[in-house]
Amino acid sequence: MVGWPDTGLEPGRRLHWEAQRGGLGRARNILAVGDRATWIRKLVADRWADADQLLDFYYASQRLWSLGEALYPKVATARWIWVEARLHGLRHGKEQWVLKEIEGLPHRAVKLAKSFAWNKTTCRARPPHELPDAIAQRGWPIGSGVVDSGWRTR
Repeated sequence: MVGWPDTGLEPGRRLHWEAQRGGLGRARNILAVGDRATWIRKLVADRWADADQLLDFYYASQRLWSLGEALYPKVATARWIWVEARLHGLRHGKEQWVLKEIEGLPHRAVKLAKSFAWNKTTCRARPPHELPDAIAQRGWPIGSGVVDSGWRTR
């Protein structure tokens, strides 16, 4: 793996180092929020096997809105209804329903939404303790924005 330019460390080691510097050693629980890319899931499993992993709700939301635009380019009300129903499903533990709906769409519709990257690994069945509602009730973020905005630079 290519290292980060300023340290030469591969991403997993660098992230672990940054997490330790930020207080990971004192953490009682670890939540990894991301876009569920395979490399991220593997990195989390390798470095923080006990971490809860959560699909970034806002990442998924952006992808659903792109797909809604492709499906209903001229009918904003229909687009809004379609997207909001699926967002509600994602937020409340019905990821598999949302995934099946998307997989069942005409190939042309999915192809139109070029930025929409969704696959079986992106949205998998999760235990109830990892649902966005439960995470939010703990006071934890359901999106990675709070973490992204907190990166410190030297």
